[in-house]
Amino acid sequence: MERFDAIVIGAGHNGLTAAAYLARAGLSVLVLEKNDRIGGVAANREIVPGFTFSAAHRPALRIRSQVVRDLELGRHGLSLIPDPGTISLLPEGGYLATYGSVAESIEEIRQHSHGDAESYEQFVHRLRRHNWAVEPLLHSSPAPPVSKHRRSPQPSPSFANRCRALGEAGLSDLIYLVSSSMSDILNEEFETPALASHLAGPALLGLPFGPLSPMTGLHLLNGVSHAFQSDANYCGYPRGGTGAVSRALVGALLSYGGEVRTRNTVTDIVMKDKRASGVVTESGEQLEAGMVLSSLDLKRTILTMFDWRALGEGLVDKIGSFRMEGVAAHLNLALDGLPDFPTVPTACQARGGEWQIALTLPQIERAYDDWKNKIQPRQPHIVFRLPTLADPGLAPDDKHIMSVTVQYVPFSFLDGGWNEEKKDAFSELVINAIGDYSPNLKDLISDLEVLVPPDLEAEFGLTQGDYFQGVPGIDQLFFNRPLPALSNYAMPIDRLYLCGSSAHPGNAVTGMPGALAAEAAIQRMRGTRR
Repeated sequence: MERFDAIVIGAGHNGLTAAAYLARAGLSVLVLEKNDRIGGVAANREIVPGFTFSAAHRPALRIRSQVVRDLELGRHGLSLIPDPGTISLLPEGGYLATYGSVAESIEEIRQHSHGDAESYEQFVHRLRRHNWAVEPLLHSSPAPPVSKHRRSPQPSPSFANRCRALGEAGLSDLIYLVSSSMSDILNEEFETPALASHLAGPALLGLPFGPLSPMTGLHLLNGVSHAFQSDANYCGYPRGGTGAVSRALVGALLSYGGEVRTRNTVTDIVMKDKRASGVVTESGEQLEAGMVLSSLDLKRTILTMFDWRALGEGLVDKIGSFRMEGVAAHLNLALDGLPDFPTVPTACQARGGEWQIALTLPQIERAYDDWKNKIQPRQPHIVFRLPTLADPGLAPDDKHIMSVTVQYVPFSFLDGGWNEEKKDAFSELVINAIGDYSPNLKDLISDLEVLVPPDLEAEFGLTQGDYFQGVPGIDQLFFNRPLPALSNYAMPIDRLYLCGSSAHPGNAVTGMPGALAAEAAIQRMRGTRR
């Protein structure tokens, strides 16, 4: 029987990150992946030969430079193209754009409102300062504010020091920001409705909240200001698609002596003396391990991999209540040419970035209401990219791809589940909405793939189609993620660790859940104190 120091379940970006860190520390590591490709929702896929799509994830990344440096991902082929900005297509004609440069964004906004141009500069400064304060929480293990256990992680001194540096007024403003709704914050800050929705739209993607929902202001920190954050975030498009990140991680893992085996579905985590001691695969093979790390979501890890009844009803009930709700669908379009958007000049540098069909905040809220009511979105909230403008190698010469994310798409409907008729009607609704701004789009589509939340669950193992692996509400973040009793990556079974996005800090392709889980496992193995 083969034995490894560590076995990692799942070759998504977090599983690969955890495995690479463990192998870098000198452990023998095996990653087991059920599919024939690596990367999970951040993998590459071809719906037709020669057209490379990011499987089901927004292709802009926020992988932390700490991970890039530690694992030398640049040496293993990772190259990121800076994010050029965001465009909103306005219903009355024209567009609004913001860029990686604050100064250029201000000049753009000035064309719509002189007052908002000045407010925008102050708003960016405000978000940058709050991000600076919160940043230590995002690259350290979560710590309960009060703990009876001497070995529990302690709150980050850097975070405490930075909060003190904010001063009383700054700390009060941070509390206001994270506890308020996006709508309240943005309407208070800006007079132009299009600018408010321009900033809110991308920040809401993947969240089961509307702009009027309390505490959504927290997500402005992550969704709006990523282009202005410090070196702790390494943002941009991976050249070659999001699969390039996974390829670089595999390269790092192999260079440290680790191993990946695809088409190996783990069916059981083996326990011995109340400790995780290995896994069993679908073929019946049993592999021993000193520790097991799972990049699957919390529910799939605990409720499907072993006899969870031994955990006791209280904890099992809490795990069952962990909120997972997918709200986004994805369309991948192979195009025979470049779509024309007459209202946006070809010289606009943000064309290679993220586009959205501008809705007002009340319209976005109504789309959220449709989702809550389990009906097809009547006016969909649409964000899309043309990745080939920034990375032409993703399609054959003179061809292009379009990656579309649609927010507030229900997992099922009042009258039943998804079927081909409903998917066809949905894709037609989305393409018509974009086509209102691009008259030649429909004629350019040579192939189309539609992935609704049940598809994300079936193909990628995302419970309820939730690619955050758990709703990132304030009650399921930081030391509450996934649960207060399970907040430091260790699961209720000794030597079993959670290293996917269900763990802190959660959402987006940062690599930090994997990196921090590996750190926790290594420290636990070595018996060191945090």
